[in-house]
Amino acid sequence: MRFDNDVNFLLIPHLRDNILINNRDSYLNLSSLLQLESSSNKRSGEMSLLDSIQAYYPLIQIAVSELEEGLTEGWDVQGQEPIIAYVPTNIVNDIIPAFNNQGEYVELSASNSPKELVIIISENERVIEVSRNNQINNFRALNGRCPILDPVFQSNEYDYFLKTEYYDALACELIPIDGGGGSGGGTPQNYCNRDRSTSKDRTYRLKLNSSTVYKDAKDGWFNNDLEFRVDILFGQKNGTISNLTKYFDAKQKDVKDLQWLNIDAELVNWNIETYGDAMLFTWLEDDAGGTTKNTFNWSSKFEDKEAGTTETVGFSSEITIPKSHYPFGQSIVEYCDNKNGAYYTYNTGRLQFQIK
Repeated sequence: MRFDNDVNFLLIPHLRDNILINNRDSYLNLSSLLQLESSSNKRSGEMSLLDSIQAYYPLIQIAVSELEEGLTEGWDVQGQEPIIAYVPTNIVNDIIPAFNNQGEYVELSASNSPKELVIIISENERVIEVSRNNQINNFRALNGRCPILDPVFQSNEYDYFLKTEYYDALACELIPIDGGGGSGGGTPQNYCNRDRSTSKDRTYRLKLNSSTVYKDAKDGWFNNDLEFRVDILFGQKNGTISNLTKYFDAKQKDVKDLQWLNIDAELVNWNIETYGDAMLFTWLEDDAGGTTKNTFNWSSKFEDKEAGTTETVGFSSEITIPKSHYPFGQSIVEYCDNKNGAYYTYNTGRLQFQIK
């Protein structure tokens, strides 16, 4: 299965699926398999394995890592029994715990790719679970402006969405349709490109600055992609703050050569009178696991043309990010950047990105 470009499947949405046992005409329901140990737990009042997985690990997946050796493509499913490994939320001493086909405990290196095929139990990083009680699509149906969001999977408790699609959909609700740049005008010597544009800004390309950044940011051989996340923070003169989040997936092999990667995505119609002259772009590599909160600060200038004054407003915003994220850094994007070119390049110190 490749719903997110990996060879994997989410466990919870497939609990009712049947699996073939030992290549015989015998099938076992996944939920039945997980319930085999439930009776003793229920007698002791403890939560069953199945219940605890659904409650605490809705994104748990079973995956086959696409190693550089090409073992996945050449897997002899009849004669080759892979190692089973679990990727913990916090990797200690570079150890990935695993078991071989004899049930013996072995330790794999998190940083060095194994020479044998490995089946991985981990949390999916490219999908987000949303409670089925969430009214997001009901709102969209009434709103009529934003498209209905289709889940890639459903369970009794959750709708599952690809993060790239989910946050693009949220952006439709977040950003009002309010014309292009500012009020326009100005002489050819001092106007800004956005003054004369009715189009939304778009991300264009990004690339990492060094092999060291790539090595530090990549998740390891057990994940095939890098998940780039950018939080775009901007505010209004009255203190209202908006956060537009975008996700971009990239195969590690497409990033490690430090070449430009296309990340075309729609952003905002930047009205300088509404949002001021600056936005904060903060980038990170997104990971699974627990979350934490970080506070980000920036300021923006707001011009009152009638009064002939300019006011600088400071903003502070707390956003939720993964505990195990890798920070790529931040850049201030100003309204009057990119006066003449098709795009403008920013450098956080660890990556470069372009806006057009």
